[in-house]
Amino acid sequence: MGYVIATPALTKGIRKAHNYLALSSALPLQMGMVEAVGSEESYYIQLRKDYSKRLDILKKGFDELKIPYLAPEGGYFLLVDFSGFGWKDDFEFTKYITEHIGVSARPLSGFYPNETLTNEKLWLRFAFCKKEEVLKEAIKRFKKIGELKN
Repeated sequence: MGYVIATPALTKGIRKAHNYLALSSALPLQMGMVEAVGSEESYYIQLRKDYSKRLDILKKGFDELKIPYLAPEGGYFLLVDFSGFGWKDDFEFTKYITEHIGVSARPLSGFYPNETLTNEKLWLRFAFCKKEEVLKEAIKRFKKIGELKN
């Protein structure tokens, strides 16, 4: 949320952008939704199977590494708990793993306005809506996990 104070002439473009960004979706997205709504049910059944397989790749990999996680009941993100590595700042840890092992994640603290919700645990969010070979490579890179302890 934010505020803009300006003359009507200056805010005309801002109001227009706000309308299209907040209240509408871009034409290509609308066309995509028309296609999605008209898709056969078999597409969604296969998509669910594909995503389940991809999720299993990450779960199996983190199980082997003995790193706990929370599996989703929906969506395509796996929340992984790196609390046992001695880091306190999830943003810094995320930067570290990106730079040193080449795996990107999102720190969960960015989703909470109150830091105390994430102070006890160091949660990172991993998307598994990627190609299987990308997920397998990420787990392979995490095999260097011993080097990550702070």
